[in-house]
Amino acid sequence: MNGRSKADDENTSPDEGDVIVLTDEPKSNLGLIEVTVAARGLLKAQNLQPGFLLGWHAMDTRDAIDRLVQSLSSAALEDCNPIATRYETQFGPVMVVTEACNDGVNRVKTRLSLPLEQ
Repeated sequence: MNGRSKADDENTSPDEGDVIVLTDEPKSNLGLIEVTVAARGLLKAQNLQPGFLLGWHAMDTRDAIDRLVQSLSSAALEDCNPIATRYETQFGPVMVVTEACNDGVNRVKTRLSLPLEQ
């Protein structure tokens, strides 16, 4: 998984596994937010910003995400199930998945991707 920044050359053909890290705000219940290049392209073709679907996901699953965040300090990561929302768009479905991860620290990660990238 390669991270890309706005400074990267946009003429470069990214690998399917490339993601764009939107934010890693510790105060956000969505935690580290990643968007795959394919999902970003699908949204861009429809003039949709990733934040639009992320906002709906956070609002629709608020209680489940709050429980996930609370369980990080009191339970093993294996006990935490991912929280997934599927949004149908004009050009196809987009998935938003929030889950617990451990990259040295227990935390929450949210990924916006196409269903085939799951």
